[in-house]
Amino acid sequence: MERQKQILLQIDSLSSGGGAAQAQPAAGDQSGAATSAPAADASASTGAPVQSGDANTDYNAAIALVQDQSRQDEALAAFQSFVKKYPDSTYQPNANYWLGQLNYNKGKKDDAAFYFASVVKNYPKSPKAPDAMYKVGVIMQDKGDTAKAKAVYQQVVSKFPGTEGAKQAQKRLNSMG
Repeated sequence: MERQKQILLQIDSLSSGGGAAQAQPAAGDQSGAATSAPAADASASTGAPVQSGDANTDYNAAIALVQDQSRQDEALAAFQSFVKKYPDSTYQPNANYWLGQLNYNKGKKDDAAFYFASVVKNYPKSPKAPDAMYKVGVIMQDKGDTAKAKAVYQQVVSKFPGTEGAKQAQKRLNSMG
């Protein structure tokens, strides 16, 4: 229940154009983000590939799993391990984005929204931020919350002009009327 509140706070912050501070855990420390992340499936502890200890190698191994449709659960576990093991890696925005996409593909939209919103909140200058924010809008639209979806799409267009995410958001806005 607490995690859902945090997800909603993050999404509200995005759709209202608020700052990242509004979406921070009450204690205000970054460790709260890790503890509030969606729980790994039971397969995460047994199905995750052995990590090499090198961020680049482990990230590429997780990407290889994504590319194999039959290994999506393993990819999810690999990225979950990656974000915990390499908190300072330059691949963090991409890994969180992939966690969002993999959860979305599994129909876990709340978990997907959490990870996509994390990219926007924690890595606003990342090339993945516009696409991640756009995906939050898509999830809001999927859930039938067109007002929030519109607000998020408008944020993508205004904050990230000229990006692919902004172009896709504008298309969605145009189709919504």
